[in-house]
Parts: sequence; structure tokens; C-alpha cells
Amino acid sequence: MGDPETPGPGCGPAEQCVPEPSGPPVCDAAGAGGPYDHCSTRADCAPASECVSDGTDACCMIWCQVGANDCANPSETCTSLGTPLYVNGVEYGVCWDGYPCVI
Repeated sequence: MGDPETPGPGCGPAEQCVPEPSGPPVCDAAGAGGPYDHCSTRADCAPASECVSDGTDACCMIWCQVGANDCANPSETCTSLGTPLYVNGVEYGVCWDGYPCVI
């Protein structure tokens, strides 16, 4: 199955590869929302991103490997989600700059 950071090979060009708390990842529809764009569901976000709530609003954030800190933007840190999500034993989180979705 796929990789959340590069979902196309395992899922398809208009889909996301979504890690799960256990078991294999699932493919889900993707939208066009880029990093920090507002979203209601993950379907609003581009492939390789997830719709994450900061408690007030929700925005798209890019998947990353927790511990590897493989975020492209140096001001972001790979942050675990409230429920840890895995693919093949690797924990995935999202690249986050530490600020709320709306300032």
C-alpha cells in the first residue's frame, strides 16, 4: 500500500494515503487545499495532506514521519496527532509551525 507523503503510487493521483491507528493505510479522495488552507474534511486537502483541527478551526497540513522531522519548511516540526497513526510501524504526523490555523 501507499505512503502518506507520496500517495500517488499506492492510491492514485486524486487520492490520499491515510495512516490508521493499526492495520494498513486506506485511500481516500483528495481535494486541492494547500498547507494551512481551511478545510472541513480531509477531502478538502490535496494529496499528501490531512485536515487537522487546532481546537477552533481546521486546516490542511502536510503528512510527515514523526521522529524523522522531514518537513520541507524549516519553521515546521513533524507533530504527532492526538491518536497516533502508523504505516508499517512508522508513525505519521503533520508538519506544523505551532501557530493556530487562523491568527
